[in-house]
Amino acid sequence: MEVNIQTKEKINKLEKLFVGWEVLSVTQKPLEYKIIRNERSVLDVI
Repeated sequence: MEVNIQTKEKINKLEKLFVGWEVLSVTQKPLEYKIIRNERSVLDVI
């Protein structure tokens, strides 16, 4: 699955989905490669 949203936004959505769950670990990995769609980088900031 590919999720192309900012990390903060993704964490907020997950926290809302799993309200009441105990968080055991949160890990954030840096992007290891550029994602290109239609000759444009997906994660470029406008």
